[in-house]
Amino acid sequence: MEPPNDQAKPPETTLEEFFESKPPNVSFIITGETFQPVTPKTEGSPINEWRIYLPAISLWCDSDECKGFRTFDSATDDELTLQEGSPWFNDVIFVFYCRNCRESEKKYAVSFRFKNADKELIAIKLGEHPPLSVHLPSRLRKLVGTDQDKFNKGLQSEAHGLGVGAFAYYRQILENQKDRLIDQIIKVANLQNVSTELSRDLEQAKRQNQFSTAVGEIKHVIPEILLIDGHNPLTLLHKALSEGLHAGNDAECLEIAQNIRVILSEFSERLHTALKDNRELKTAISRILNPPKKAGKPPPE
Repeated sequence: MEPPNDQAKPPETTLEEFFESKPPNVSFIITGETFQPVTPKTEGSPINEWRIYLPAISLWCDSDECKGFRTFDSATDDELTLQEGSPWFNDVIFVFYCRNCRESEKKYAVSFRFKNADKELIAIKLGEHPPLSVHLPSRLRKLVGTDQDKFNKGLQSEAHGLGVGAFAYYRQILENQKDRLIDQIIKVANLQNVSTELSRDLEQAKRQNQFSTAVGEIKHVIPEILLIDGHNPLTLLHKALSEGLHAGNDAECLEIAQNIRVILSEFSERLHTALKDNRELKTAISRILNPPKKAGKPPPE
């Protein structure tokens, strides 16, 4: 099967990312140190062999022993030599097994295309089994509230490479759940005894109709514990939405949609940690200041 002849240059990805999260029927340029040309035996001869070094990959393992993300190793050799030929395509079946339980198996059918002129290795998934799926922490599902159905549709769009659809669903979720996201920030702010000015700005942001306008109100007033790599997660989400609205094709929208999901997932984890740590701290202080009364001896009659 010949990969589609894309008009635009395919997006770049590593071989690990290609196996772990990239959808089928989309061409990708493989970057990194995972493939190298084989030096010809005769000096001056054209390169017609490429060696691919198969990486260990991280996948969700659904076995009873694992039920989480685990490392999967290639079931065959860690190296694969592919030869160019007419029409310079190589169709390969890859099998990976879970390193932990050795039960779960993942199969890929991949077509490689070599472009000597550009020194590029282009790969496309022809299929995979079990099908690509995105596993989300329960905290993220809780954060999206009543938009569970939209989130599932966004995930399905991601899995099938429908970037425009995935982006549209995630954008709707952010608009619909604006107040819920801000309410969670307010909870953290209140637990940390932040200034009344910050609380007022957060409440003011809730009165805005659009997510982008609300973010403009609070981009400078978020508790430090919620920052992601030093950045306001709402500002990152707003920037991703802006980029998505100007994206030119499915591949660009797909990458932006994945970025939105990853940032939301990390945000949900930081919210959980901030609220959990404060609850545990308050409980510990309360126990120290108000220890339970020990049962004493009954007074004499």
